Amino acid sequence: MPTYPGDPPVTLEPFKQIGKGSRSNVSRLSLGDHTGTHFDPPLHFIPGGKPVDQLDLNVLCGLARVLDFTRVEREITPRDLERAHIPRRTTRLLFKTHSSKLWDRTGFQRDYVGVGWDARSG
Repeated sequence: MPTYPGDPPVTLEPFKQIGKGSRSNVSRLSLGDHTGTHFDPPLHFIPGGKPVDQLDLNVLCGLARVLDFTRVEREITPRDLERAHIPRRTTRLLFKTHSSKLWDRTGFQRDYVGVGWDARSG
């Protein structure tokens, strides 16, 4: 699984093993919080923002509006969001980008689509 350069690697190590006398096999899994598909809590970019363990994760469950940004090459801009005509009462957004295809490659890919800094507020 790709990990962001400089982040901790994924490690899986045996903790208990039947072959060494244990009644079951148990492993220890270690990974950075940016491994694979993940959710960034406000604390990731906002000093004093809430960490994931202080969020109501129910806000992540339910109907969502999917915005097709597959034409975007690198960065979702405020103009892209304006053109999407997002209804005011929208509570959840999912951005469909070409980044999903990056999982077909080996290693971390730097040509993913992100949300531009100037498009992150409001």
